Amino acid sequence: GNRGKDHIGLVLFSDKIEKVIAPGRGNPHIHSIMETLFTIESGDSKTDLNVPFSYLASSKKKGVLAFVISDFIGESFEKSLNVARKKYEIVAIRCLDKNEQHFPNVGTLRVKDIESGEFVEIDTGARFGEAISERIKLQNKMFKKHAVDVLNVNVSQSFIADVVKFFRRRMRY
Repeated sequence: GNRGKDHIGLVLFSDKIEKVIAPGRGNPHIHSIMETLFTIESGDSKTDLNVPFSYLASSKKKGVLAFVISDFIGESFEKSLNVARKKYEIVAIRCLDKNEQHFPNVGTLRVKDIESGEFVEIDTGARFGEAISERIKLQNKMFKKHAVDVLNVNVSQSFIADVVKFFRRRMRY
């Protein structure tokens, strides 16, 4: 059969393209991708979601199904998403943190932004949870508008069952 004949590539990004492994197939290629994923060191860079979507939009590949894994927090990326989506099918794998969504109300906290290194104060009151819920709703609306499927994964628990259910639903069996 044709099982295992799809080409798989990898693009790692921050506020720039960090590393690209061109599409390929076979066990050595998959091993190279896995080794890269498990050994890459994260830098101090910020995240710009326009980077991967612009990269996709400029790609000359055909028949691409792109999985973009992120929390999708950042500056507006809707325009570049729209351009890339017109060219390729995109699946957004949104990483959510249960602790972030159900944060205890402990007043004002001074926290360090891991991307910018700056310290900011956040109010953990009821509006904190509402702001996160509102961000997710706005993202959902944008993804639906551009026909982008979304798979939510909770980073604090196993998500394999969710991934299997997602793909069964997409494949309709």
